[in-house]
Amino acid sequence: SMPRFIRALLVLNAIMALSNAVVALLAPGSSLGLYGVAGGPEVFLMARYAAVGSVAIGLLAGFSSSMQPGPALRRIVLALFASAFVGLLVSLHGTLVGLMSSAGWALVVAYGLFAAGYGGFLVGHRPGQPED
Repeated sequence: SMPRFIRALLVLNAIMALSNAVVALLAPGSSLGLYGVAGGPEVFLMARYAAVGSVAIGLLAGFSSSMQPGPALRRIVLALFASAFVGLLVSLHGTLVGLMSSAGWALVVAYGLFAAGYGGFLVGHRPGQPED
């Protein structure tokens, strides 16, 4: 069966992505303001478009948390790893150059933890291994 740590990571990713999506869709100003990003109608629209991706990531992570280990799960985890790694780079850049407030470090940590967890699974777990 699926290792407990990856199941927990997928569920946590789903909760965080879907929560972020709801806030960005319904209150983009609040979502952006949390990170010190100034808004306006155009920026709010782009935040809502970003939320569309969060919906996809959240649903994919949530649905895959009940899958059996195998090639399909590995591909999904690879996609989530790539997404988290790119998110880590973008949030790190935005925070370091001052485009986001110090709250941007929370995104850096979250994306970093997801990238590390998914990467660790991809490197260390092979189908058929016992649950850890």
